[in-house]
Amino acid sequence: MISARSQHNPLLFITRCVVFGLLAAFIIGPLFQSILISFTVTVAHDGYELGQRSLLNYANIFRDPDLVAALGNSLTYVTANVAITILVSLPTAYALSRFRFVGDRHVLLMLLAFRITPPVVLSLPVFLLFAELNLLNNPLGIALVHCLFNIPIATWILESFISAVPKEFDCQ
Repeated sequence: MISARSQHNPLLFITRCVVFGLLAAFIIGPLFQSILISFTVTVAHDGYELGQRSLLNYANIFRDPDLVAALGNSLTYVTANVAITILVSLPTAYALSRFRFVGDRHVLLMLLAFRITPPVVLSLPVFLLFAELNLLNNPLGIALVHCLFNIPIATWILESFISAVPKEFDCQ
């Protein structure tokens, strides 16, 4: 929304546009540079000069079996993490939003306090627990560790979202 004051003052409007443009360039610049570098040959290869634009970097990713395995593992971890986080956070957030019980706001505060706990504090207990459960170097174990930190923030965000939806929309 443009205020009535800026409609009458073209210099103010131009200044805002320039500031917005500079801010957008500052934010988008590093992303653009990363994309540009990904298409640039940075290691000497036969038939390619350094600095030449090419899809060689992307072709090399799929030629190396270790990188393909790493991509597969990342996809597995992310999929498991998202699925577990949603399956746990959504019902929890719904219950915290729709039902009133003693200490319901304290649970949300506890989730937030857990989220700001430094991960290094929980490293040793989680490692010992996962060693007992044979979850070390296991895709499920890695996904569970990520869920440990994602579930509290997802529950917090979803609770706010669900609270904004009128109760009349709930199915009976």
